[in-house]
Amino acid sequence: MIMQRKYGLEWPMHPGPSQDDRDRAARIEEAGAFVFDRYEQLLIFRSPEAADSALAGMSKEWRDTVERCDLLMVSNDAVITPYDRFSDFAFQGGLGTTYFDLQDVAVFRLHASQPEAEPAPAVMQLEEHLIASCGEAWQVIERQLAELAERIARAYRCEIEWLDVAHP
Repeated sequence: MIMQRKYGLEWPMHPGPSQDDRDRAARIEEAGAFVFDRYEQLLIFRSPEAADSALAGMSKEWRDTVERCDLLMVSNDAVITPYDRFSDFAFQGGLGTTYFDLQDVAVFRLHASQPEAEPAPAVMQLEEHLIASCGEAWQVIERQLAELAERIARAYRCEIEWLDVAHP
């Protein structure tokens, strides 16, 4: 699959390696949680259960400072075409994998379900609002612009398919 949901825990950490961070990492491992990837102050887990396990091993003070976030990971095999605002919405984890915060983005692709549909011009009109194209057909847009994407798709007689990244 070109994109997968991941789960993040973000908390204030030291900019460089510190003993406190090593202690936290040891407690996370003792709790049976495996950190999939990391970006600055964000630990990324494969599942919500792994993130919950990591939290269970932490002190109350640490748990109270953590922010949860749902992420969309784009496979390293996928070709990503970034647009102007890509760096405002995407980041690369320590594994070199690209992530988007699902609170901020929505992902769709257009289908020419009618003979007179024009998906290429529709994408061209949306281009100024796009954050990235992923793979052959998936487009990443700001979540708040999803309705605009719907209207443009209808204007060009295209069907829009939203990537379903609901909780498992």
